[in-house]
Amino acid sequence: MKENLPDFSAFVVPIITKEVMNYKEQIKANELITKIRIIRYVKKEHLPITEVAKSFSMHRNTIGNIIKAFERTITQANQCMLLSSGVQNSQEELITRYQNILNKKRIPRTHKRSATRKSEKAIVALFKKKNIKVGTVQMKLILTRRFGKNIGLAKLTIGQLKGIYKRNQLKTEITRSANGERRHLYDYQAIACFAFMHLDVKHILDKHALPQDIYDLLSSNGAPIYEWNLIDAKSRARFTAYSYGLNAEFGFRFLLFAMQYIRATLRNEE
Repeated sequence: MKENLPDFSAFVVPIITKEVMNYKEQIKANELITKIRIIRYVKKEHLPITEVAKSFSMHRNTIGNIIKAFERTITQANQCMLLSSGVQNSQEELITRYQNILNKKRIPRTHKRSATRKSEKAIVALFKKKNIKVGTVQMKLILTRRFGKNIGLAKLTIGQLKGIYKRNQLKTEITRSANGERRHLYDYQAIACFAFMHLDVKHILDKHALPQDIYDLLSSNGAPIYEWNLIDAKSRARFTAYSYGLNAEFGFRFLLFAMQYIRATLRNEE
């Protein structure tokens, strides 16, 4: 007569294999699928939390937090659907139903010192729609001239403008000559006279450009050896000065003289 032996199959703990990637690596690849697998191991297959934690190389408290979030934030119908067999869900359906178990992003959306969204949209419109494709420093100058100092968009700092340019991937247009040198690109129909000017300093005693006899003559007659040119981008009007040395004081006085002359001439025309 056979003895009725107890069934020990109910006391056998299923063995879960070691994951190739740990928990932190898996949630970087797909956080939702990783957490759903953990929830099914614990809630559906009734595996011990410690064994699941060892398999995913994670702390058991993290699994407890995942289970709590699943039980508190997911509806009972969606819980049953996830734990039942034979139910197929697309990636979009999983995100819609179980997005509450995902980690909340901790990065700040905005910064108190950054530009407002309204100001940012206005700068992007000036750059793209108005075709004012200039750098941050020149944009700051244009805003100051248009709105006045610290009024409206002119309140934006250079740092805030740099942030707007970076977030919206605004890049200035660069024109290069045949030999690769950079050239300024202007909308000559839009800019006014004396709005953009170029300062150029030339060394007159240039052995690469002068014949030997002319070089010797200029170097020995006591004439100035530096030529300063301030050229208007639109009208091509030119202010020229000569000096014996290359120093900041002379350059400042030359620019000051040219600016005062332009200002006085424009006032007389008005």
